[in-house]
Amino acid sequence: REIVGLVRGALLTLDRDGVIRFGNREAAILLGRKDLAGVSGAELMGDALSADALAQLARMEGRNAEKEILFQSNRRNGPVRDLAMTATAVRDRRGRDVAFVCLLRDVTDQKRLQQQRWSEGLRDSLTGLPGRAMFLELLDNAVKRAAETRDYDFAVCFIGIDRLNVVNED
Repeated sequence: REIVGLVRGALLTLDRDGVIRFGNREAAILLGRKDLAGVSGAELMGDALSADALAQLARMEGRNAEKEILFQSNRRNGPVRDLAMTATAVRDRRGRDVAFVCLLRDVTDQKRLQQQRWSEGLRDSLTGLPGRAMFLELLDNAVKRAAETRDYDFAVCFIGIDRLNVVNED
């Protein structure tokens, strides 16, 4: 109990069949369900906690193999959230999977902020028009496509606008 109390974030333990045996308070809040014990991970969160996904984790090399999975969990009557999950296989002395310990973090706000920063980098904040980063990305894609496809041609046109700063200052 002391160790579980020290864990920040949502903690789940699942048996080898993917059935949740324990979920801390944070997990219950994050997943919108008071009692998690006895619930199938696949039923609750889909493929990310299915028995197959956990078996795949077990096949990874190393005693404490970890894998991060991004998935969306839809709380009942709540918003869709992006969660990052780290899962560790717990093995007995013979190397058999006995359980899995999963830590969940809500990364919805981080993803939104990342997307916003990415969008701002691609568009001019004043005009909303495509900016230098978007131009370079589109140019790179066009060059790659032209190299792969014979019947694809493109051109780049440069237009200089004198005294644009006068327009920006008004």
